[in-house]
Amino acid sequence: MTSLAKIGAALVLALALVACGQKTGSSSGSAGKFAAMRGGAIAAMDAAAPAPPASESIEVTASRIQQGEEKPKLAYSHSMALEMAPEKVKPRFERARDLCLNDASLHCALTHASIQLGDAQTSSPPSAEIGVRLPHDQIARYEAALLKPLEGEDKSQPILTQSTTDAEDLTFAISDGDRRLKQAMDYRDRLTVLAQHAGAKVEDLIQIEEKLSEVQSQIEELTASQKQLNLRVDTEVLNVTLSATPTIANVRSPLARAWSEAGEMLGQSTADAFTFVVSALPWIPLIAIGLWILTLLWKLVRGRLFRRSQS
Repeated sequence: MTSLAKIGAALVLALALVACGQKTGSSSGSAGKFAAMRGGAIAAMDAAAPAPPASESIEVTASRIQQGEEKPKLAYSHSMALEMAPEKVKPRFERARDLCLNDASLHCALTHASIQLGDAQTSSPPSAEIGVRLPHDQIARYEAALLKPLEGEDKSQPILTQSTTDAEDLTFAISDGDRRLKQAMDYRDRLTVLAQHAGAKVEDLIQIEEKLSEVQSQIEELTASQKQLNLRVDTEVLNVTLSATPTIANVRSPLARAWSEAGEMLGQSTADAFTFVVSALPWIPLIAIGLWILTLLWKLVRGRLFRRSQS
């Protein structure tokens, strides 16, 4: 019984020493971890969330698209060219512009609008351009409104002379932007936790706040960039050119323009000549005096040469 009691006491003492050692090791490990965080906080945070290479992200995205797990994100842009009677350019331009601005159901954003009214004297035809951004399901509706005849036009007007559609693949740009934005937000959250630690030094807090300011700026820039990219994917751009149907007068327009500008050119040349004469008037007396002096000198020199030849 005495031996068993001794063995039991030895086991209890060993277990107590092990538990004490584990507690001490845990405390020292926690203190060492905080010291490492306090001494090299920024370096530790940078190493805690390494950024995967961009090529890896692109390969993953491409694989998901090929497997049908993700659809490609395309930004579509369209362009149209319409021809019509010269007097219909302005009203069709105004109708298209007002439709985008006033019809709330279209969810249309006017990006560009300009018009050249033309000049009858120079036979310069009118023309206009308009650019809009629309949701996917409103493009066809807006195009139909553009092609709808105005009052006084027949069904064949206007004439569609050109129509093109282009698509830009933004899948990888958006995927990479989302990845970088998530990493920046995770980094900001970890820095915030580190800044709230009760035992952090003042100099460490200053460094953390500087890093927080930098990463917040990155987050705002990435967020704005992602919004712009997603807007391009969620909507489509339509650019329309309105021009007058060519006529014989338009074909002769270079000659007509030259003839109409002949009077202006003659007037400009006359004005330039008059300006030259007026600017030269103060110099005429000086030039006359100079010529008179040169004539006297020439006569004197000529007379001396004549007398010498006689002698």
